[in-house]
Amino acid sequence: MISAVCFYQEVSPVGDHHQALEEMLGSLCTDYFDEQLNFSWSEIRDGNGWTGVGKATGSNLAVFVPEMNNDDREQFLSDICAGWMRITGCSINEIVASAVNQDR
Repeated sequence: MISAVCFYQEVSPVGDHHQALEEMLGSLCTDYFDEQLNFSWSEIRDGNGWTGVGKATGSNLAVFVPEMNNDDREQFLSDICAGWMRITGCSINEIVASAVNQDR
């Protein structure tokens, strides 16, 4: 089982697209790892997140994955970001995705 957690800003469009984002990421986890996805969400209230340029509007996603080589990890993360932007309409600057090696 692949686990993922996403912290996202209340003002972002992510809250309106949970199902589509879970389906997209679940499909990628099946394609890359032949495993199911367990996803959790945490919404950060408007004004409670900040970046160097002002109030935060983005998402931070961590996916806990089996060991993988850097080329595969880069492609996996690229696929996540492309799907995230397609579904939510956010820019590449509004998604931080991490593929973290999980302990097995």
